[in-house]
Amino acid sequence: MSPRAVWLLLSGLLAVSAGAALGQESPPPRTAARVTRAARELADDIAIARVLTAARLNREQLERLLPVLAKGFEQLDAGDQAAAAEIARLKEALATAKKALLTGQPPGQQSEVEANYTATVLRLADQREQSRRGLRNRVRALLLELIPEEERADLLNAARPAVAARRLGGLEPPAGPFWATPAAGGSEGFLGSLAGRMRTLGRLRDLERLRAANSPEEYERLRLRFALSAAGIPGRAAVRGRDGRPVEIQAPNLNDPAVQARLQPFMALADGARVLSPQQYEQQQDALAAQLDALEQQQRREREMQREISAEEAADAFVDVYLMNPRSVTVIKARLGKE
Repeated sequence: MSPRAVWLLLSGLLAVSAGAALGQESPPPRTAARVTRAARELADDIAIARVLTAARLNREQLERLLPVLAKGFEQLDAGDQAAAAEIARLKEALATAKKALLTGQPPGQQSEVEANYTATVLRLADQREQSRRGLRNRVRALLLELIPEEERADLLNAARPAVAARRLGGLEPPAGPFWATPAAGGSEGFLGSLAGRMRTLGRLRDLERLRAANSPEEYERLRLRFALSAAGIPGRAAVRGRDGRPVEIQAPNLNDPAVQARLQPFMALADGARVLSPQQYEQQQDALAAQLDALEQQQRREREMQREISAEEAADAFVDVYLMNPRSVTVIKARLGKE
């Protein structure tokens, strides 16, 4: 973890605990945060209830899942409380280090206090992840035990949207305490975001080229190329395969209604951009980029929804996205009439 990430975590901890450090009561959570959390919980409840229904989990299966989930989340919560207490014991030393820096002491290298804090956060994060992974594996094994292989069609259909979203990098599990998700050293998320932005910039350059087309014929050619590329439909081309030999890609059937449905949104966007004045186009570039990104994301989701998934991948998504959300206990209790 970088020093900057450590101090971001430190500042968050000290901000929350400043009142307690001074012998005062901590202020209650802000109203906006409470409202946001309540709304998120309701949305999660709806999503979990929907997939439980779609998967056709019966009462007996829910009765078997409930105690495993409830006990597992209780243990995670107990671990979180113990971790919070351990971190709280570092507050006085951290507050002293912070005061020294704010009064003008040269920053220098990371102090022993900071190093101890960093090591503690990383250790607690690893402990929590091991506990969470253990619960996840127990729940997954039980789910597959409860649903015989020949009866898993409903599970596959229920998990399909989550599988598609996960393949596209979405639907992360609910966040735990801040020490459970320390700043990652890798740059995969950054690179993925950068690649998406570069792809969108390339599309905007394509729009500029077709806006500058000198004839209706040239415009139609560039418009079709733009739409095919944005929709992820390969045109006729000769490319080289992994063995270096040329591979012919068959041109799509442009009369196919399914192909036309994928192309039409991008052609409409191109037609709209074509008639904008230079000033309007300049002003609306951000909106066009957002629209392009939304259309491409939607079509990628739709394509992923059509791809084959295995029972193992469905179980992974069903457990990670829905059952490993602590709200699953509340929803299952409500379904069983135990709330």
